[in-house]
Amino acid sequence: MKKCVIITTINPPTKTIQRHMDNNDYDLIIVGDKKTPDCYFKEKCIYLDINIQDEMFPVISKLIPYNHYARKNIGYLYAIKNNYTIIYETDDDNIPYDGFDCAINANMTQIIEDETCDWINIFKYFTNNSWIWPRGYPLSLIQKNQTPQFRIDDSVDKTPSIINGLVENDPDVDAIFRLSSNSNIKINWLENKHIIVSNKNMCVFNTQNTFWIDNDIYFLLLLPCSVSFRYCDILKSIIANIILRKKNKNIAFISPNVYQLRNEHDLIKDFQSEYSMYIHNENILDFISNGIDTIDLHNDKALLKTIYNNLFDKKIITELDIQICEEWLKYF
Repeated sequence: MKKCVIITTINPPTKTIQRHMDNNDYDLIIVGDKKTPDCYFKEKCIYLDINIQDEMFPVISKLIPYNHYARKNIGYLYAIKNNYTIIYETDDDNIPYDGFDCAINANMTQIIEDETCDWINIFKYFTNNSWIWPRGYPLSLIQKNQTPQFRIDDSVDKTPSIINGLVENDPDVDAIFRLSSNSNIKINWLENKHIIVSNKNMCVFNTQNTFWIDNDIYFLLLLPCSVSFRYCDILKSIIANIILRKKNKNIAFISPNVYQLRNEHDLIKDFQSEYSMYIHNENILDFISNGIDTIDLHNDKALLKTIYNNLFDKKIITELDIQICEEWLKYF
């Protein structure tokens, strides 16, 4: 298997980046931005600075805003163009444990479904029902679905298309959780667990610790550019969930395989960045799903275009993302 790690950063090599540089099983792709130091030209990685991005992908590189997390899209295109069979995306503050990718070859025989809700709070399963929810989970469901009814099917024989790892030390929760919870509460994750999520549930995931292992759905790697930094990967995950459901493919979750030494954050600024996520995700499934049931499931371009047009009609994304999506789909 040809495997890569994709990170976009404006920092010099962090402990996370150094760990991936030292891992000979993966090629490390660093996607630069305006503020990224040039030291990466001398490091053990594939460094895509702005000039290289513009040269390799001239149209889409000029469309994607600078100083934006969505520059990561260029890294995805590079990996797809170079035929990587496993794409692992992460951030520069998520330090991998030894064997962080063991789940790629794990035999996953269990599937989980929340029978009480369209959405599933997967953190509840991995914490024995602790008071916690993932970033992007609708706020109206936090009180309403405090005790989900999980049904576990032990007779599954499926390989997931996406595997999302949970994060030790500083999990991916939203600003409301961080601002309202006791900071001394330690989350005790269940260890050595992995489970596939039923397509009857919507399950948000992020870009912090995620394996993409099915090249049939690599077109879903696209990060929206006209929404905020704290919403773009969540919106991407919801789009992916909808299309995975239609194509009868699944996402799986695994116990923490990395730990985070979180970069400095201003929680009020995080809240501001997440505000549109809080509002839109209450109805996002209706917005996204409109009309896609009539589209041939093999027509990936039509599926993604329709969803982006639906989001544009609801003013969740702007014309910029429509243009980027059109250009993105030329590579598939």
